[in-house]
Amino acid sequence: MQTRVVSVANKRGVQAGVLALLLMLGSWGAVRAGELPWLTHSWFSLNTWWQGSSPVGTGVWLNDYQVVLDGVALPDVEGLSDVQYDPQRQQLWALIDRPAQLLRLSLQGEVLQRIELNGMGDAEALTLAGEHRLVVADERLQRLYSLDIDQLPASLDVADLPQLTLGLGRNGNKGFEGLGWDESQQRLWVAKERDPKQLFYVQGFPDMAAGNVAIEGDAERDRRLFVRDLSGLHVDSLSGNLLLLSDESQLLVEVDQAGRPQSSLSLRRGQAGLSQSIPQAEGVSMDTAGNLYVISEPNLLYVFARQGR
Repeated sequence: MQTRVVSVANKRGVQAGVLALLLMLGSWGAVRAGELPWLTHSWFSLNTWWQGSSPVGTGVWLNDYQVVLDGVALPDVEGLSDVQYDPQRQQLWALIDRPAQLLRLSLQGEVLQRIELNGMGDAEALTLAGEHRLVVADERLQRLYSLDIDQLPASLDVADLPQLTLGLGRNGNKGFEGLGWDESQQRLWVAKERDPKQLFYVQGFPDMAAGNVAIEGDAERDRRLFVRDLSGLHVDSLSGNLLLLSDESQLLVEVDQAGRPQSSLSLRRGQAGLSQSIPQAEGVSMDTAGNLYVISEPNLLYVFARQGR
């Protein structure tokens, strides 16, 4: 009991010290967290360390995860750009950016099928929108394509697919890097990599039967994103929270739909059991058991499992 009291006291002392520093910075006019992302990250890291563990059912709580498949190399694959778990088929879908290919994978990274995506310049993101449809994004063109996964040939021409071009502030290969489907709201979340980082959702695609497409962003939410870039996105079906992957920050962050951080998972060597830092994290997905799948260029697959619940 005495040891626990000392530990808590130490935590309170550290927390109070950091809080004093943050308040001092604020008194200097140093600003809103959106202008000092490191400030937001420091305060968030302190709070999650202080909490220790999250109550069950409040979110994903990435702090509880440890790697169980540490950087398995996919044979004859290069240029992985995203990954998506498929609960109906108990498998993974993955993208290769150039030349654009869709891969069907086992949960251990075995390549089961390859589909050429002819006419797609830079395939960077994908997500399942229901049981039978994949949405794939071309980063440079900021174009979304809808694929019927029950009828996939070995090669297909994307010009023949249902598609939607957004064209929001194009700047080369700093475009769409993540897609996530919110089943409860029937909307598609899109992550723009950076310059600037953006999160927004699209309502009305891929189902365009009504003929109306709406795009909704939130500048305040974008200012809360303390990571350096956005390289992947997943929507948690239970809590509605977003998992945001950042290659440059080497971090996976859980945020609510207002962009407020909830938990995080470091992708650096020695963290979460990783033997080496994940070199270039490009995509993230989660299965129905809560296991996380992260892919990295050029051809690496990582699996993380929740511990301690």
